[in-house]
Amino acid sequence: MFSTLRCSRLLLQQSSSQRNRTILRRWMTNNSNNNVKDNTTTKQSTKTFLERFLAPKPMPPRYTPKWYAEMMLICTVFGITGSTTMVVVRPAVTDVLKLEGTMRDGPW
Repeated sequence: MFSTLRCSRLLLQQSSSQRNRTILRRWMTNNSNNNVKDNTTTKQSTKTFLERFLAPKPMPPRYTPKWYAEMMLICTVFGITGSTTMVVVRPAVTDVLKLEGTMRDGPW
């Protein structure tokens, strides 16, 4: 593929008519885009499971069942992390900083 692109560039430089140059430019851009697509598919297949798992994923369209499932997952994750943080941090604050109380009652 590299040799055909090289030849087409040489033809583009030596081409005298504007129409031939336009055709060659279109052909070169189409081929260069195809090469990029081929490279990305091979790069994706060489990624590890962890890289694919942690990679950003597109959100499904709004108000579809997949979207609702995604929102439930997000709310569940934030609920678990928030509750766990409260359970772990509250005793640490009470023991280390000697603060006791709640937001309503306050330590005052």
